[in-house]
Amino acid sequence: MSKILVTGCAGLIGSHVVELLLDKGYDVIGVDDLSYGSNMMNHPKFKFVESKVQSFSNDNELDAVFHLATLKKPFNGVKCNSSDVMLNSVTMAENIKSICKSTGAFLIFSSTSDVYSNSSTFKETDRLTIGPPTIRRYSYAMTKLWEEQYYMDLFKEGYINGSIARIFGCTSPKAVKGWSGGHIPLFLDNAMRGEDIVIHGDGIQTRSIAHADTIAAGLIRMYEMKQVSTKEIFNLGSDKQASVRTAAEVIKTITNSKSEIKHISTKEAFGDYPEIEYRFADTRKARKILGVTFDDNLDDIIKEMYEAWKIEK
Repeated sequence: MSKILVTGCAGLIGSHVVELLLDKGYDVIGVDDLSYGSNMMNHPKFKFVESKVQSFSNDNELDAVFHLATLKKPFNGVKCNSSDVMLNSVTMAENIKSICKSTGAFLIFSSTSDVYSNSSTFKETDRLTIGPPTIRRYSYAMTKLWEEQYYMDLFKEGYINGSIARIFGCTSPKAVKGWSGGHIPLFLDNAMRGEDIVIHGDGIQTRSIAHADTIAAGLIRMYEMKQVSTKEIFNLGSDKQASVRTAAEVIKTITNSKSEIKHISTKEAFGDYPEIEYRFADTRKARKILGVTFDDNLDDIIKEMYEAWKIEK
């Protein structure tokens, strides 16, 4: 059975990818510096290496690399700045390129829906304009787009082979309880604590949220159908939208929380970074070529998270 390297294996999506790969019988090597994630597996076919991706030294035969590791995007009050985000990605990309070249491994690179910025169609063929470099929160999307171009050039030149996933919002009980996990785990954690649920702006902005398991299955499908996925970009995520305000209200209902829903301005939350009005995944290409489906129900995901987090408490 194939041996697969997963970077960012302790994170939300990475941990789901590892679990699904192991369920399918693959041998998995996981690399993570544990700076954000903490989801670890204990399995006879799983080997964990605590390391930064750029300093990881590979001596294994590999059939695929799932490159999911990233440095979180910077915004007000956060741990890293733009140069950290960009330099980290560049140095990781160099090592990933070398590993894939030396082993012949097929690369699955995890990009982000952030590259669409304020697009209205979210198609893989869209012309992308992100934002001015004076706003540092754009550095995450700019870096991901640079990586897309870097890897796509390598694919087209035949230096290595692989494909790219643009991942939209997702969550699961494994999500980090805080802002870095997205608005669903943040709101749910606050509701369970009886703390205010704070919405940036008026709350009518919409987001699409899939289960992280569904995203992981899509990534694995890209590898298992590499004959048709190579050199391609796929959106992975839900095409169902829900407003941020609706998500907060659903969470209050499910948890029977006494938390109050409050609003702060996007200026206060993000400075000059404009609020994204809506975002959903156009997954027609992934459905057609990969045969994947994204039919998760947000209420069901929230209920699953709530039940799991109640047990943890």
